[in-house]
Amino acid sequence: MTSSSNPGQEKEMEIMEGGAEMRQQACVVMVPSPFQGHVTPMLQLGHILHSKGFSIIIAHAQYKAPDPSNHPDFSFHSLADGLDASNSITGGRGLEMIYAMNENCRVPLQEYLEEKGDVVSCIIYDNIMFFVDKVAELLNLPSLVLRPFSAAYLHVLLHCLENADTIFPLPDDTESGLQDPIPGLYPVRYQDLSKFMQLEEIRRFMLTTTNIRSSMAIIWNTVEDLEQTWLSRLQQGYKVPIFPLGPFHMIAPTSTTSLIEEDESCLAWLDKQAPQSILFVSTCGSIALINESDVEEIAWGLVKSNQPFLWAVRPGSIDSEFVSLYYYPRPN
Repeated sequence: MTSSSNPGQEKEMEIMEGGAEMRQQACVVMVPSPFQGHVTPMLQLGHILHSKGFSIIIAHAQYKAPDPSNHPDFSFHSLADGLDASNSITGGRGLEMIYAMNENCRVPLQEYLEEKGDVVSCIIYDNIMFFVDKVAELLNLPSLVLRPFSAAYLHVLLHCLENADTIFPLPDDTESGLQDPIPGLYPVRYQDLSKFMQLEEIRRFMLTTTNIRSSMAIIWNTVEDLEQTWLSRLQQGYKVPIFPLGPFHMIAPTSTTSLIEEDESCLAWLDKQAPQSILFVSTCGSIALINESDVEEIAWGLVKSNQPFLWAVRPGSIDSEFVSLYYYPRPN
């Protein structure tokens, strides 16, 4: 028996194999910021790209560096950031340390990328690591911004920055205007905004992180069907392609991305609870602090809900002397 081959099919196979080989050789450098809510989606995106054939290099600051052993498929490169690992980024030093990290990591990243040469296809960076934009432009390297939060949040932020003179200062706690909707942002109210946005240095920082300049596209960890209106408005403003690829955690393979040691002692208790019966509460994120009285108020609210709950509290996030609530309290 003789076998016959179809020349067209053979050519198609050659093209497919060649394309797969090119994807396998394509290298993406990813630059996360050292905060849990930012590094997790960056690593998840890395796993998604790796599953499509890309090789991944994580270029990270030394401060709160991710654990390479949790991501054996990636290569890791540490960038000297000049920060003392013993220092905390909480307690009012957040902006100071973020600016220092952006300044100190610029030259190490540039030198590393120059050493890699043509191996690197593009670079993807977290919006907080804004120094990458300048490095990519200098080296003529395609760059994309990853925004790990919702498009609606950025729309509100940009509106507040553009209309700061009419929105700030915010009404006082005792004024009825707190519950009034912000013009152009209905149904967002004044009381929904962070008090810290009244500070000029905070607004300057936010403006810096929203100005992508030379980046060729924006990747969003969101769902287009949920935020089509906001994504369309932002695309009109930025005038670059926008890719809503989320939610990453539903697509990426399961892996450990925590920057602190995970406590799994709650799992045995969770296994004994009815499905979809637990309230999960997580406060403060990577930076914020909360005082004891507010912790008590949250605790009483959970107790009065009459629902079993699991409350994750970051070590060191409760401070009875430093008050850093981001939002106004809800009215009684």
